[in-house]
Amino acid sequence: MDVGKGRFSNFTQPVKRQDFSDRLDQLKVSLEDIIIKDFSVNGTVKVRNVADHKEVTVRYTFDGWSSSKDVVAQFVDESHTGSTDTFAFEIAMPSTLSEDCELEFAVCYSASGVEFWDNNDGDNYRVMCCSSCPGPTVAQDSPSKVWKHILNYIFYILEKIRVV
Repeated sequence: MDVGKGRFSNFTQPVKRQDFSDRLDQLKVSLEDIIIKDFSVNGTVKVRNVADHKEVTVRYTFDGWSSSKDVVAQFVDESHTGSTDTFAFEIAMPSTLSEDCELEFAVCYSASGVEFWDNNDGDNYRVMCCSSCPGPTVAQDSPSKVWKHILNYIFYILEKIRVV
């Protein structure tokens, strides 16, 4: 399946919400935005800086939680503001999908042995992945921000295989 389109089924870009900062203060973690492109969903997560050592994971499913996987988000260089950090993640679409599907996910932020969750107020984040979905295929995001995510991800991979 050529997953070239998608649409948000139960949310708007969180960073565009008027209460984004208040939610971040309350939850300590918030999905910031996502971009749907080709065979992946790329996103950023904003966290309050409650500890030096932190981990951000995105738990997701394509089958209504019969199974799930976690993807570890990577720190975005130069995103530290003193009170917040930004992490980037990518969820690859399974190549075995033959029909339209729904991606469902939630974000977990672990710091000092405590977990903070952003699960879209208990409804999880849902993205319909399909070749015939109406509406935009990519979230409204600047090209420079998209390239920054891509380059950060490439450098992360190169570091993992110790090329850089």
